Amino acid sequence: MYRALGGCEPVVLILDDNMIYHSIRHEYYQMARKYGLGFGEVLVSCPVQLAMSRNADRSTPLPSQVIKNLSSEMEPAEPNKFHWEYNSATVDTLMVDNGWSEVLPVVQYASSHTASPLDDNSEQVLADRQQTLDSIVHQADQILRKCVSKKINSFKGDPQLSVVAKYANDARKIVLERIKSNHLFLPVCAGSQALTLDTNFVAIIESEFSLKYHKYDST
Repeated sequence: MYRALGGCEPVVLILDDNMIYHSIRHEYYQMARKYGLGFGEVLVSCPVQLAMSRNADRSTPLPSQVIKNLSSEMEPAEPNKFHWEYNSATVDTLMVDNGWSEVLPVVQYASSHTASPLDDNSEQVLADRQQTLDSIVHQADQILRKCVSKKINSFKGDPQLSVVAKYANDARKIVLERIKSNHLFLPVCAGSQALTLDTNFVAIIESEFSLKYHKYDST
């Protein structure tokens, strides 16, 4: 985000985080629109094996599986699909000395092009959409928690119980994030009073959970 403050030097605000999903990054784009700021994305790319090697040298390294999962779930910028990611660049960590040649154009563009402002009623539209999404996510989470409990109960007394519990909870989080980012279509019926579930809603959630759980279980 970039804005020239009255009487001050231009300011660049850098948000440094994983932000592997479009939905996470889109929240900050909406913030840029609301406050009249420029917006850009810079992805720092690193081969998984190199990331794992660097991680091993840390005083408190992360589990290797965490890095593998982050890599497999990463959603890079797709400006052709998501117009708001038009100002983006990828920096190869192996060529860090030349990285600024990729970053500076993003900053320069953001300095002279603010994100398209919100329409007068767009905040209400966004709020309504968010309320609907929150309802879907809440109901999906209830179903997923039942899936997790069922999976854990089936392994009671098993030495691998703690591993199963971790995999099941990780799968639940992944499915929820896919729902939040609109990568998993869930049939719902929007009635005049409240959002109701389509008959296939539960089956789709349970199936997606099973797929994600077995992805972890097979690693």
